[in-house]
Amino acid sequence: MDIVAILSTVILLATAGTIMVAVAAYIAFKVRERRRPGTQKVFGEGLRPGVAPIFLTRYLPPGATDSRRNDVGGVSSKK
Repeated sequence: MDIVAILSTVILLATAGTIMVAVAAYIAFKVRERRRPGTQKVFGEGLRPGVAPIFLTRYLPPGATDSRRNDVGGVSSKK
């Protein structure tokens, strides 16, 4: 067997394997989407009982100031 036939076989198998993995991922996505209990709405509307929204606050190291307070659109108002 010459090198061209071997390389073409490798490329063919790699392409077929990629297509099979893509089909399996699509099927897994559809199964997961079907199992989802429903879309959750913002601010507690339609949330499951006992689930509260979580809001995080920005961590500032001791002595640091929040420079975003005076910034508008990324442009500092200080001159």
